Amino acid sequence: MVLDRSRQEIPKYEVSQDQVHSEIKRFQSALARTRAELRRIQEEIPDHAPHEANAFIDVHLLMLQDPVIA
Repeated sequence: MVLDRSRQEIPKYEVSQDQVHSEIKRFQSALARTRAELRRIQEEIPDHAPHEANAFIDVHLLMLQDPVIA
């Protein structure tokens, strides 16, 4: 595993009032795609894999359901 400790710049941009609805829809779509991808990955985890592998994915799925985050 490689850990990059350099400071990551997060681009900032303004969203005009007329773009808010489409940006919310874009975000919700990204959440749905991410949940689907995590479920697909979880289905591919072999039966002999440690229990923690499924738990790891479950935690991420739960975070995506948190209204504070999502």
